[in-house]
Amino acid sequence: HYRVAGAPDGDRIGLDIGFGIERNVRCPSDGSLHSGLIVRAVKEDEDYSIRVANFEKTRLYTYAATLDRVVDGDTIVARVDLGFRTHITGTFRLRGIDAPELSRTDGQRSKLFVTKTLEPCAFLVIRTYKQEKYGRFLADVFYLPSADDRDKVLRDGTFLNQELLDEKLAVPYQET
Repeated sequence: HYRVAGAPDGDRIGLDIGFGIERNVRCPSDGSLHSGLIVRAVKEDEDYSIRVANFEKTRLYTYAATLDRVVDGDTIVARVDLGFRTHITGTFRLRGIDAPELSRTDGQRSKLFVTKTLEPCAFLVIRTYKQEKYGRFLADVFYLPSADDRDKVLRDGTFLNQELLDEKLAVPYQET
């Protein structure tokens, strides 16, 4: 799901696909699109077209991603599939938690837990919120090792941020 970023220009329209990236894509000719509207991308052969979405707000800025590496207990690097044959590799800070620093034993334990938890997963689902002061994107991370479908991960997967709190490998952190 994406947000329309501008008015149609002929048979094309701009979409905000996240991470400050806009794509100009083919749009329906019925004049139903306007700036701010939420649409979904539909892959047709080698191209994408868009349809007006009956959507849940929770789907916006929610992406499938593959783990590149675990930085520490509350930060990962992942390759995100933005659709439209576009990928980015970004650094994601788990929203709402703070894990101990790596120089501490409990910080190493937290990083090891995240590594062992996420490495078996074919992909993760990452929901981003905003970029924080160090350039990382604040994110919620969901996983399900046996899943092959993003919707299944969102529906049945485990919320990593909460799991780290439950396992006492991180503490709540209030973003300012």
